[in-house]
Amino acid sequence: MHERYTESFEVHLRRAGAWTVEHVGLSASEARGLGAAGFRRTGVDGMRILRCRTSKITGSVTEDLVVERVRVPPPPDSVVGSIDEAPTCTTIDDLLRPATRLVLHRLFQGWLRSQELGVTECLLSPNHLHLLLDNTTLAQSAIHQVSALQSAEGDDPAVWRRRMHALADDARGRSHDVASWVLERFHDDPDALRLAIEQPGAESDLWRSCGSVRAFLSPRPTRLAKAEALIDLLQDHEEPQTLNLLDTFLADYVVDDGIALEMA
Repeated sequence: MHERYTESFEVHLRRAGAWTVEHVGLSASEARGLGAAGFRRTGVDGMRILRCRTSKITGSVTEDLVVERVRVPPPPDSVVGSIDEAPTCTTIDDLLRPATRLVLHRLFQGWLRSQELGVTECLLSPNHLHLLLDNTTLAQSAIHQVSALQSAEGDDPAVWRRRMHALADDARGRSHDVASWVLERFHDDPDALRLAIEQPGAESDLWRSCGSVRAFLSPRPTRLAKAEALIDLLQDHEEPQTLNLLDTFLADYVVDDGIALEMA
């Protein structure tokens, strides 16, 4: 049976609040690549991908919005922090290492504080990760800082910036995948969610295990409330894998002086 319509995709970009059509007649993968590249340009504050279906019978065209990303201004007190060293990160698994999480905290502590988040929690939250990475002021400043430190040995900073952008895109994808897995497995079943945290299993994927903890913490409105919930869980368990998992999140909160003082 023949299809009654043809399908293509368009990329629209927004500059200074005005939308323009940038690319038409694309495949889905071409639209994703060109859309992501266009959204990184200086001065671009929005990106849309539209699916266009044209009827072979009537010639009529219908458009569906597939993707929309809009930059939001940072909170007034949110500025990128400064760092004097940065560990080398080549894969997204490196983002969960303690040294990397500490650097991310120092870079984004103002923004994290305004969102009541820890670093690991942000990495596992698709919506918050999008908000952070789509904030040009913060994300680009952080990437330039890290790239400059990584290239101190003589490598081209532009190469490191491309690597950092690719790593950020990989983190977006993993965050979405984990969130979908958590929703499918634990939707409306808090007992199963807590059991997965308490008994992660020797072969558990670290990102999925962290995604389970993030889902457990997400109803709590403040970092202090989240830290207290983690401490309650820690007191009930001696399993090393569970303790390490919970310590990962707790360390993100207590590294902030304000939380440490409130808990003292």
